Amino acid sequence: MFSELMWSRGVVEGEREWRRSASSLFCSSSGGIEPKAACGVLILGGVKNLRWAMRQRLLCCAVVLTFASAWAYTVIAGITSAGVFSIKDPLGGIKIYLKKPKCLKCRTITEEDMLETKREKATIIVQGYSPFRIQNYKRIFQEYSKMMPEVVDRIIFVWNNVNVEPPAHPKNDNVIIIQADSNHMMNRFILGNEYIRTDNILTIDDDVVITKGLLRCMIYMLNEFPNTIVGLDPRRIEPEIPSYKFRQSKFDHLMYPSLVVGKTFLMKKKYRKEFRDAGEQLLDSVLKNKPCEHCDDLVAHALVTNRSGSGVVWLEKNLWPNVRISLPAPEGVSNKKGWYGQTGKRSECVGYLRDIFQENFGTKVFLKTPLEQEARCLAV
Repeated sequence: MFSELMWSRGVVEGEREWRRSASSLFCSSSGGIEPKAACGVLILGGVKNLRWAMRQRLLCCAVVLTFASAWAYTVIAGITSAGVFSIKDPLGGIKIYLKKPKCLKCRTITEEDMLETKREKATIIVQGYSPFRIQNYKRIFQEYSKMMPEVVDRIIFVWNNVNVEPPAHPKNDNVIIIQADSNHMMNRFILGNEYIRTDNILTIDDDVVITKGLLRCMIYMLNEFPNTIVGLDPRRIEPEIPSYKFRQSKFDHLMYPSLVVGKTFLMKKKYRKEFRDAGEQLLDSVLKNKPCEHCDDLVAHALVTNRSGSGVVWLEKNLWPNVRISLPAPEGVSNKKGWYGQTGKRSECVGYLRDIFQENFGTKVFLKTPLEQEARCLAV
């Protein structure tokens, strides 16, 4: 309202200024006297032309805004924000989700499909270290607490920084903070079962948060395929090379993923024993300067595959409103040089795990998935 008043005032002041300018230009008495009637008509006509021009501009703006809104309604499905503003990200992590065409090769999961799993819950395990992600932890506690007790049973937060106190958290018996004795990346996987009351366990990074609908959809798919991992980020492994690849498009062989990244992992409780019994050689391979440094998700995936012999289930994460929201990721290891590529750290870990499992178990740990290549949750 204030801005409209100021705009109107500006228009009036503009008209007055134009009149004064016109009077001094056309109605001055230097060199002679102009007829006052003619001068008045000239000024009045100029004011009318100015108002007409302004009306045309307003009408044009209204038409453009109408068409832009109609286009956005047909193309945009939803908008989210990380809610954390910085110099690098002044818009606060705003992301626009576009409406996607129907996927003919995908499995579509409807609300009716998920009715049978409506009473099932998951335990959420988040591992943190960086004091620079305090705002992330606040958002994570806030979002998952809203899902209690309908979909989330407990939030278990493993704090790996032994030199800094854990971040502030809700005073809730179902929000459990565990101060780790050491900064070991496998801490979130070898956590004891005494903290876990559900059969479904979501292990998720501290730079993302998923919606309730997406979590329910993941639980449904895990019940369909209880011997595997349900994830959101497909990758392709070529163990013989060895090579770790992104999925580039639906037209290359990466549409048949070998694994899903540990950024968002959902699996059954029975595999926790595999992690705890893995042995020092495998567990410590994720430590600094070791073959699988910071690649704890690859080690976990190899252990599950060795036990189950199954591939993975890949679920679409950007179909509104069942989405995963990205949060700021300062000090993220995957953003560093030497992480990807055939000579990168991920590929080195693939080769190491290939040799270890082939030598000790005679098994291949990175399989082309025989399950659904992609599944989608229908927006409701």
